[in-house]
Amino acid sequence: MTGSRGGYRIANLAPGSYEVSFFSGCGAPSAPAYAAQWFAPQGGNQPAWLTARPGLVTSGIGARLRRAATITGVARNAAGKPVAGICPLAFALSGQPSAEPVLFGPLGPSGSARNGVYRVTGLATGRYAVAYAPCGAQPYALNWYAGSASRAGARPVGVTDGTTTSGINQTVFGGQAVLGTIRSGLSGSPVRSACVVAVDSGGFAAGLRRTDKLGGYFFRRRASGTYTPDVFPCALRASTLANVVQRDVRVPRSQPLRGVNVTLPLSGSLTGTVRGGTPAAPAPGICVEATPKSGRGMAGLAVTGAGGGYRLTSLAPGAYQVSFTSLCLPGSGGFVAEELSGGVQVTSGETRGGVGVTLVADGGIAGTVQAFGSPAAGVGVIAYPVTGQQTPAVAETGADGTYQIAGLPPASYLAEFTSGCGGSRYVTQWYNGAATKGTATPVAVTAGAVTSSIDAH
Repeated sequence: MTGSRGGYRIANLAPGSYEVSFFSGCGAPSAPAYAAQWFAPQGGNQPAWLTARPGLVTSGIGARLRRAATITGVARNAAGKPVAGICPLAFALSGQPSAEPVLFGPLGPSGSARNGVYRVTGLATGRYAVAYAPCGAQPYALNWYAGSASRAGARPVGVTDGTTTSGINQTVFGGQAVLGTIRSGLSGSPVRSACVVAVDSGGFAAGLRRTDKLGGYFFRRRASGTYTPDVFPCALRASTLANVVQRDVRVPRSQPLRGVNVTLPLSGSLTGTVRGGTPAAPAPGICVEATPKSGRGMAGLAVTGAGGGYRLTSLAPGAYQVSFTSLCLPGSGGFVAEELSGGVQVTSGETRGGVGVTLVADGGIAGTVQAFGSPAAGVGVIAYPVTGQQTPAVAETGADGTYQIAGLPPASYLAEFTSGCGGSRYVTQWYNGAATKGTATPVAVTAGAVTSSIDAH
């Protein structure tokens, strides 16, 4: 959190690549005055990968925040009467930071007031899907603007920094009950403490329930529409049962939906070792992701340990697409993500070994920036891929004028030297002495190597 003069410090970061966002209102009793924003020296409000160098403090990573945008409207029931205690949530659709917007009523953070009026603020310019859910025990289902049962069908609401988008009114409905039983495919017995997540057709988790001792679960109110319940054992102890998906469950408008029963099969597993670099060495902290291509399985995730090995369990029988990436929460970059060609078949009760890869090491760009013959500190250096949609990567020059951008997949890049990080007294320039992006000299990055002497004067 920033101090009284707007400064902040985030310590103990592992060297690597990070996305940085800023949002106001944390720890404050009043509404956020500013819009959520990415650190984006390339312009706009889209993220960039920021390189944190070992042993150095990367300073000047700030932002000039814009005034917040706001959405207002009235929540009413099917009879047209205002409804209090409805909590709207705005989800970014166009790349804005994912910081939660704050709901404010007349007396502070709350849902809709007694006259049904609500206010959502702290938003950045862009498009949002707005959901409406009861803040407490109000007898209404979660609905989306305007009248949709899923995020996929929600009508986008466009907002602009510093302005209020009003008239975003919503009619909320009671919805229908959904209930069923979860059983074991091994014994046929009810599964106690299984988690059932109601996922709408847009991929939004609209509710979670835990089964009772008889394996039963009960959603009191679901809006009409199509759902895909995700079912998995959620007890703390390890389970031999797989995580599964029950597809295309249709909740009607006029009556409860009973008998949505699911049987959990015996799980299968994947194991393997991930290596990386040249010469290849075990790679810890790599996320292994299995996405179902066939069958009823849920996506699975495992992380490699110190020896580069992993074990991915609780997979239902079927074919999975398996990918490996170091750009995930446990990792900090360093290798190019890779996806196995074709699918990997998983069988109930069996472990399939040898599902591993050797990842190609990322490369980098390094150099020195000088101004009038002296080191120039606080200059932002941005690497843009010549082709493709890869997110730009950023580094800042230190006190000695040097910089290094890490985590770049092998490719060609255009390097921009700009005052968008900490400095403000230099004219933007492109490598090699070019004034525009179109005349810049491409920089080749190769696997496991840093392309040096990419300098600016």
